[in-house]
Amino acid sequence: MAVIHIIGGYGKGNLGDDLIERALTQLLDGADLTFSWVGRPHGPEELTRCDHVIVGGGSHWPAPLLSALAAAEVDVPFSLVGISARHALPPPETRAILDRARTVIVRDRASARLLHDHPRITVGPDLTWLCPLAPADPTADRRSIGLNLRFWPHRPDQTREIARIVRRTAVRVVPLPCFGGDPNAFPVETRRDQAVLAAAGVDGPGRIEPDTVRQCGLVVGMRLHALILAAQAGVPFIGFDDHPKTVAFCRETGMAAFCVPLAELDARLPAALARARADYDEIRAHLRRVRRTCVEQARSVYGPVRAALPL
Repeated sequence: MAVIHIIGGYGKGNLGDDLIERALTQLLDGADLTFSWVGRPHGPEELTRCDHVIVGGGSHWPAPLLSALAAAEVDVPFSLVGISARHALPPPETRAILDRARTVIVRDRASARLLHDHPRITVGPDLTWLCPLAPADPTADRRSIGLNLRFWPHRPDQTREIARIVRRTAVRVVPLPCFGGDPNAFPVETRRDQAVLAAAGVDGPGRIEPDTVRQCGLVVGMRLHALILAAQAGVPFIGFDDHPKTVAFCRETGMAAFCVPLAELDARLPAALARARADYDEIRAHLRRVRRTCVEQARSVYGPVRAALPL
């Protein structure tokens, strides 16, 4: 049985990462899998006991671990699967890493460009499309708006403004907290989504179950996987430009008009909500087509990963 160590955002209590873990577990059924958080130390002794190391999925470029793997400081075959790039490294560093990787799959074209369009790169959808959420009930009340907020250190008042605008429009606001782990254990997470929502006047659970999204007529969210779940369920959504991966997802699903700049909330968010209401049926039909395409692409892109590994 192959021993594979998968390094990403695992173990944080973040819904998106847990869904990615489920998808990889299903994809690599039969292997001995270990999942760990990319931010903790991974020594050579630990990793060289593995037959293969996977970095991904998630926003994990660049990571110091990749440079160590590329320099053979950790002598084990590795792949990058379902990642997003946050910013570029100089071309020589990028080539050094990607030349040694067995498989490289990024989840948007913007990441491929940041990685200098290395010839080994394949672009595919997020790993969660391997086991997508079921479509929502088409009779769901479109005035029921699911709201996902995350801590935004640059302007904390903007999350409260998002909630204020949504409450003004919605008949019912459904809280959609995705991160429910311990923020003290993970420096990248400063506060649970539940606390951010509560500070904005929306009380709810520590973390939702994915099916909660299917009860919403519309989703307004800051976290990528709140939007991905909405797309999988065929629920119209509105995202924000707080992270390149969210901008890329909205663009590549044909929803760029519904990616609101945080610097223009007062004007752009009400306009996006109004457009979502006006074009509601057309957006739902569009997202059904997106769902079919992304599921097919995920099977096509990630299926060969299994064949390429020593399972």
